[in-house]
Amino acid sequence: MKKFFTKQNVDGLSNPELQNDTKSLYSCNVPKWGKVSLAVVSMLMGTIAVSASSYAQRIKFENKNVSYRKVFQEINRQTGYHYLWTAKGVDPMSKIAVSFNDESIEQVLRKIESSYPLTFEIQDKVIRVKAKPAILANVAGAGLENKLQRTSEVNIQQVVRGKVTDDKGNPLVGVSVAVEGRRIGTVTDANGNFTLEGIEPGATLSISYVGYVRKIVEAKANIGSISLVPTDGKIEEAVVRVNTGYQSLPRERMTGSFSYVSGEQLESKLATGLKNALEGQAAGVVIDKSGNIEIRGISTFSAEKTPLVVVDGYPIEGGIDDINPMNIASITVLKDAVAASIYGSRAGNGVIVITTKAGKSGKPRVNYSGFVNIVSKPELKYLNRASSSDYIDAEIDLFNENPNGPSTISTGNMSRVTYLLMQVREKKISEAEAMAEINALRKIDGMKQIEDSFFRNKITHQHNLGIVGGTEEYNYNIAVNYQNTKENLLNNDGKKIIFDLKNEWKPFSFLTAGASANFTVNNTESSYMVLNTTGGPKYLGNYFGSLTAYNTGSLLRPYTNLWDENGDPADIWGISQYKVNTYKKTPGMKRWDYHPLQDIYDNQYDRKNFSARITGFVRAEIIEGLTAEVGGNWVRGNTLTKGLQSADAFAVRQAYNDNTSKKNNANHYFPDGAVINEYRDINESWTVRTQLNYTKDFQGIKHRLNVLAGNEIRKMTFDNNQLATRMGYNPTAGSFIPVNIKDYVGGLYNADKLFNTFFDGITDGEFKYRDNRFVSWYANASYEYDNRFIISGSTRLDLTNFFGTDKKYRYKPLWSLGGTYKLSNEKFWNSEVVNKLHIRGSYGINGNISLENGPFLILNVGKYEQSTGGMSYGMKSPANSQLRWEKIRIANVGIDFGLFNNKVEGSLDYYNKYSSDLLTSDAVDPTVGYVSLVRNIGEMSNEGFELSLNVNVLNKDQLRWTISPNIAYNFNTVKNYNVTRQYASSYTSPQGILATGYAAAGIWGYRFAGLNDKGQAQVYNAEDEVVLIANTTPKDVVYQGTFRPKWDLALTNRVKYQDWNLSFMFIAKLGHKYRKDAFVGSNFQNRHVAERWRKPGDEANTIYPVLQSWNMDMFSFPYIDALVGNASYAKLRDVTLSYDLSKWSKSIGIANAQIYAQGRNLFRITAKGVDIDPETAEVNMTTGTGAATEQGYTSLPLPREFFMGLKIGF
Repeated sequence: MKKFFTKQNVDGLSNPELQNDTKSLYSCNVPKWGKVSLAVVSMLMGTIAVSASSYAQRIKFENKNVSYRKVFQEINRQTGYHYLWTAKGVDPMSKIAVSFNDESIEQVLRKIESSYPLTFEIQDKVIRVKAKPAILANVAGAGLENKLQRTSEVNIQQVVRGKVTDDKGNPLVGVSVAVEGRRIGTVTDANGNFTLEGIEPGATLSISYVGYVRKIVEAKANIGSISLVPTDGKIEEAVVRVNTGYQSLPRERMTGSFSYVSGEQLESKLATGLKNALEGQAAGVVIDKSGNIEIRGISTFSAEKTPLVVVDGYPIEGGIDDINPMNIASITVLKDAVAASIYGSRAGNGVIVITTKAGKSGKPRVNYSGFVNIVSKPELKYLNRASSSDYIDAEIDLFNENPNGPSTISTGNMSRVTYLLMQVREKKISEAEAMAEINALRKIDGMKQIEDSFFRNKITHQHNLGIVGGTEEYNYNIAVNYQNTKENLLNNDGKKIIFDLKNEWKPFSFLTAGASANFTVNNTESSYMVLNTTGGPKYLGNYFGSLTAYNTGSLLRPYTNLWDENGDPADIWGISQYKVNTYKKTPGMKRWDYHPLQDIYDNQYDRKNFSARITGFVRAEIIEGLTAEVGGNWVRGNTLTKGLQSADAFAVRQAYNDNTSKKNNANHYFPDGAVINEYRDINESWTVRTQLNYTKDFQGIKHRLNVLAGNEIRKMTFDNNQLATRMGYNPTAGSFIPVNIKDYVGGLYNADKLFNTFFDGITDGEFKYRDNRFVSWYANASYEYDNRFIISGSTRLDLTNFFGTDKKYRYKPLWSLGGTYKLSNEKFWNSEVVNKLHIRGSYGINGNISLENGPFLILNVGKYEQSTGGMSYGMKSPANSQLRWEKIRIANVGIDFGLFNNKVEGSLDYYNKYSSDLLTSDAVDPTVGYVSLVRNIGEMSNEGFELSLNVNVLNKDQLRWTISPNIAYNFNTVKNYNVTRQYASSYTSPQGILATGYAAAGIWGYRFAGLNDKGQAQVYNAEDEVVLIANTTPKDVVYQGTFRPKWDLALTNRVKYQDWNLSFMFIAKLGHKYRKDAFVGSNFQNRHVAERWRKPGDEANTIYPVLQSWNMDMFSFPYIDALVGNASYAKLRDVTLSYDLSKWSKSIGIANAQIYAQGRNLFRITAKGVDIDPETAEVNMTTGTGAATEQGYTSLPLPREFFMGLKIGF
């Protein structure tokens, strides 16, 4: 050991050890040599030489105003010597003046010692910095005994020991104990004990454990017992650091509006996906039944509507479905301009910042969590279809309306009832025989048979394994998530595995590097797929809708028996008998029987997805407080979707038969074999970022400054290819028979085909490619004064290859300003009720983009036209150099408060979002070659407030209860939408429309005036006159509400009793409407068909019109006000019960263990008269209307789900 100290007397001290320390300026203890071999001597000499060389390194450094800490960091940089600060009473941030000109480390330390109140010891390349004894005496205060004690502490305290327990005194195993500000830490052993060596006095320790509130304690030689309190779902403010993706700040220093969700909150949800776990956790974040996420409403007409997703600092495309919900440290939702504007043109819809779990110093820790999720089998009765008897009555009435309509040579599918009535008409059977069979059909419940035969409980099991550990210089986190799902519908299964690896290195005190990787494999097997055919998107195979549609072209009807009298799968009746007779007479035909239970396995559609995401950064400290960082990410996703309809699939067999040549039955225009369709999609993106960060506190923490500035380059490519259909495919050989698709689709063979039917599952292929590039510059700064006032601002300039070709729109930065006044930190504030009151305000401009429009001409490719011998083209987007970013101006005022010593904590925000320059179609002079042009002319506003609370109702030793409500209100109004609607039907869209002065997704329709004596629908016009619905004009249409809920509510309760934890969450959506399912004249599969008008006088008792095979009411009747319902609902979304087994598991070496049970969607409350689940109410998403079309219809309610789970840690 080498020692440095001055020969100063210690006033009042007589400690011999202290006096002995003053004998010499420099001493070196050399061990005695024994007899050693030549090899050992050589090795030791080499070691001594290396040591001497290191010690002889020279130091060159001059600074007239530099802190002690910076001096020793510079010594470390130039020599590799580390330092340990134990100089109690001397502030390491104190400024001194130094000048070293190519001097040895001994000379440097002597210089410092001669001028400043420090002394030094060196051992193993570590400089121990101590205060001179006189300083220690002054720090001690008074009394010799106290001085000796404090001096002794400074000189000898190197080991810190303690024990961590829960609130009942039970030891906690595996608790993380880390030194704040340093990468030193450990974990507690089986008895809850921990030991840390080489810890300087005055250091603070961070004690953290999953499920418990983190605790900060001062490092002492013997800390004793440290008790942790369970979180009960509450996140302590002192712990939370908000990650914006560009920087991490304490939440107290954020001026913007944000929501913070911890990883523990997400994990407690036991959700199969991150979206389900996020629901109800953040005010203003709305997730609909389809999984779409909105933040503070919708801000655009046609541009990107989803929030930007940022993972570990960098944006990703594709949403959050493939992110492991069990490997998330936190989610921060940025909602206003100050919080999100640094993301510029992508921030208009809000930003979701996801931070994955990082490594921790200490021994490797292994955690496992897993659960089984059971989703109940769907009960198809809730589809509210017509009963078999009602359906048959409608079929009979339609037949009697036009007895000669059904033809014996029809090639379409035919119901059994219609066929029997035709047989009576043709005098093939008697009426009595027909009615006997028809009455027997009335007793068959085909829907129940479908439910029993095709559906099952959905079962998902998910397993997550995490390994975390590291040292002061290196840490790592590894997570593997595996999920296996058996869907409700047979032959529909999925498997997904997510692998995450996150590393961080600190090779030098000034340099930090990090790298992470994510790999996802997601494979699904399905009985159907959607194919973009020449006739538009079509479903192939067997899916929910095809089994339960029950329209006039369906093979399955409500009275179809799936099983014969022997219990074997029945041959379904329904194919045209004219076809059947033709097949029988034609040689070489394939069989034409239909067994849906077999057919579901003859249609196999596989989707294989692989994605990779690599992220890395290098961060270096240039000078004190100033760091430079270079980083980026690379993401690539490959998806292969392959649909195989085997040669035995019913649709393939029928196509083979129908496409037989009349002239030569041996020739088939549809070759023998399977049919294969493929999508091959490759999406790739990369981001490179450079950034400078400056953080500095002045006069202690009276002045605090944070500044960052950077540059970002990003590129995204989307290469989506749909291959042409291959027919006559041999799965074994991989071969297929070429077919001239353009001639087949063009109808060249129609005249010679046995039946002129078209095979739906055929396409001539499609290729799409998109390349988007961005270059950005950004800056952000915040200043805090005296822990009371904060002001912050940010700006960003984005350039891209598809917007802003006109220079006057190119250089338009997006920006924001915000401020916070911590009123409760004023000296005059002394309220026992309101212990915390912070006032926030912000204003700024965010942006949004459309990836469907650009400055250059974009064409739509149509289908091949046989008549012209070429492809047709349309103009998707004319050239327009005036396109620019959509702008969203956001003003936000908020308060953060704590009441009754933080027993009640919360935030209240009011916001006003005004969107301008929205992209929308605008009518133009048709002589230019097109009738409309997309321009930046639309405007929309969103106004609302959000309230988040955490109420600590009870906080006893054995019983704790917290309530956490989240309340959000959003009022949306379209301010400018320049569209001319010439007809009443232009307003009556099933999906809702945009109209100036009203909410988006507005519902428009007619004021119903009842039926006339012919069963036709009547409405009131603008003059309150009763007219037929077909005679209305645009002025007769009225606003009926919106599909968009105004209120989004969540209420979470958490109760802890001893080792039991119970939580339950209610959610509610209020203030919106839905379209009711209805019989509208021809869709007799609807449950209301039996309530239809049948004879004069019925109009007094029903609203449903007369039954006809075709009627005009079907185009307008669905939009009457009598068919608009209140969609408001409340649900008990989930209930979770857990039990902590840790006190039992420790005896077998398991540090902690918990078991869980959870139920979801257990009951709902709806408005009076609502007999469906409004959350799943559907509307017709196509633009077409047919005899069987329903504009509003009933889907199945969200099913009940049940989870059972286990968590253990080692």
